[in-house]
Amino acid sequence: MKQLSFILLTALAFCWLSSAQAATATSQIHWHENYADAAKLSASTGKPIFLLFTGSDWCTYCIKLENEVFATPEFSQDLANRLIFVKLDYPPKASVPPQIKEQNEALKRKFNIQGFPTVILLDSKGGQIGVTGYKTGGGKSYADHIQKLLNNHSAYLQKMNTAESQKLSKAA
Repeated sequence: MKQLSFILLTALAFCWLSSAQAATATSQIHWHENYADAAKLSASTGKPIFLLFTGSDWCTYCIKLENEVFATPEFSQDLANRLIFVKLDYPPKASVPPQIKEQNEALKRKFNIQGFPTVILLDSKGGQIGVTGYKTGGGKSYADHIQKLLNNHSAYLQKMNTAESQKLSKAA
């Protein structure tokens, strides 16, 4: 009986530690509310910006994206340290500080947001890398999708730089 109790306690401890590690992994994403601060951080670190336009308390697919993607350790482990995350929330039920509300409305107009959720990736200079929204498949699949958008943009920039270099060398 003592062995069974020991095995049961060991199994419970293992489950508790596993869930604690998963909770720690999901907390790795640091969401900014202030776009100007995030843009400065992006410029100083060279990290792209992940802009999330969301309706956290009313938009079904926004809630699904939060639960199925952002709350997973697979997503945060892949991207938490590679991007500057900014959450621009439009909750009709919750109060938002006036300056954040004004900022969010201005950014919604600037990027011509037509629906929620919308994710816009920006480079460290504010140039648009890509636009996406909700996708099924979970955290790892979404992280791979975001990484593909980033990689495609990098490949495009490399081709443009190569073409410009070739053009300059021919002119010389």
